[in-house]
Amino acid sequence: MKKVILPIITLFACAANTMAEETNKMYLWMTNGTVVEYDIAEVDSLTFQKYEQQQQDDVNPKETMQKLRDDLVEFAPSVPNNTYGQVKSYTYNSKSAGHEKNVRIMLPSNYDSSKKYPVLFVLHGIFGDENSMLDDGMGVKKMIANAIEENKTKDMIVVFPQMYTSPTGNQPSGFSFDQQTMRYYDLFERDLLDDLLPWVKENFSVEEGRKNTAITGFSLGGREALYIGTQNTDVFGFVGAACPAPGIVPTQDQFMVHEGTIKNEADFHLKEGNPEPYIILISGGTNDGTVGNYPEQYHNILKKNNVDHVWHSITGTGHDGSSVQPHLYNFIRHIFNVE
Repeated sequence: MKKVILPIITLFACAANTMAEETNKMYLWMTNGTVVEYDIAEVDSLTFQKYEQQQQDDVNPKETMQKLRDDLVEFAPSVPNNTYGQVKSYTYNSKSAGHEKNVRIMLPSNYDSSKKYPVLFVLHGIFGDENSMLDDGMGVKKMIANAIEENKTKDMIVVFPQMYTSPTGNQPSGFSFDQQTMRYYDLFERDLLDDLLPWVKENFSVEEGRKNTAITGFSLGGREALYIGTQNTDVFGFVGAACPAPGIVPTQDQFMVHEGTIKNEADFHLKEGNPEPYIILISGGTNDGTVGNYPEQYHNILKKNNVDHVWHSITGTGHDGSSVQPHLYNFIRHIFNVE
């Protein structure tokens, strides 16, 4: 039997001939008075911690999601061309890739290691790298700087990874779309959770917990952010995706056949037992000739699967900063604002 850690809850097990006919059942009597049934074989040491965290969370995700809907603007208004923070280059040991990987970290200009800061991960598109989302056209620095200036969000640490996670470390040249390339991008989930996030926590002054951890991205980075974020809501409280590329579920686009990280559309939902995120924002431009209407398809799938989220359609914008900046304008103003 697996070792179980039970913080702040009372546990009792019922034998097959007492309160339940089934064997190998475990019942949790939660501090709020509810009773939850689990199959012992499916229990791990985090199951109870996740559930108790959800019970103790006094912030209603439906309210934070609705607030974003109420505040949503289609286009980013004109904001000053302010810049944010200081950007430095680092490497970290990726066990998932088997070698060192590059990452760029943006720290507040007044970074103080005696203070704690929330963390935002920003993921690049296919064949990009840790520098791609720092391009002025994407507007990351500008949108963060102005949101902080207007007291809409907090000072934060921003992480720009290199997503491609392969043993060789070399991305395919040109536009060589194939399934193995996509699998190496998908492997970034393990790299992020097992290698990069622990490294960030070890080397910077991070305020931990999902209320202080956000992820978003553009194109393939939007797809990975949407997948990783929705499947790990115990880690990420805020999930964004600008022009997310196809491939979370099986499909065929103009470039390739995608096998799908999740094999059935009906299975694209939050993991059972994980808490609801405070924000899921999917943005897409109506004039996007690269990913087409796949962002809206993700919206429709999540809606069908009863996953609360916000859909943000941007009239006339394409697969570039014209869609990313409105996404960031809305997203950044609604992260790290829950206490």
